[in-house]
Amino acid sequence: MKKNIIMRIIAIALVAMSIMTVSIPALADTITGTYNTGAVKLRSTIGGTSLGLVSKGATCNILDEQTVGGVKWYKVKITSNTKNTPNLKGKTGWSQAQYITKNGNGTPAGIQSATDAFGSGNLTIGSKGNYVRNLQLCMGITVDGDFGNDTYSALCSFQVKLHVTSDGICGKNTRNAIWNYVENGKYIYRELLQVQGY
Repeated sequence: MKKNIIMRIIAIALVAMSIMTVSIPALADTITGTYNTGAVKLRSTIGGTSLGLVSKGATCNILDEQTVGGVKWYKVKITSNTKNTPNLKGKTGWSQAQYITKNGNGTPAGIQSATDAFGSGNLTIGSKGNYVRNLQLCMGITVDGDFGNDTYSALCSFQVKLHVTSDGICGKNTRNAIWNYVENGKYIYRELLQVQGY
């Protein structure tokens, strides 16, 4: 009996060790960056208000990248002391990509298209999930991820505003129209669209 218990403990320990071994390489894929010029503003949103200045040599994790108005931006989390007041270490914000030398591996998992934001299928009454949340966020209504009657009514009105067929279904034409509206900065910043996590 004791032998069986010991064998189970060893097996559990081996499984735990293998999980840790598998997860460690993922850390090497973290995308990092280093500021290559001084006194760069870390902004709350793309082109938005300044959270403070980032010093040359400050390091960051690159969380996302977006191109707005022909200018590439990185969403970053500062990982070192910025030597300025306030110290921005631990803060998350946006900086123009030209001020950051990208290190590390991989590609930021940002939303790059209407399909990334809203999926490739129709969103209609009964749809649920993050794609519905993104749709609700763009329309400025309650974000709960549940496509009900309120979302339907809001979408019909929004479709009229976007000059697409007002049928309460978020299909290809509506997805693209909303995406172009968001891209043009007329309603809401792209970085607020997050397919994963709320």
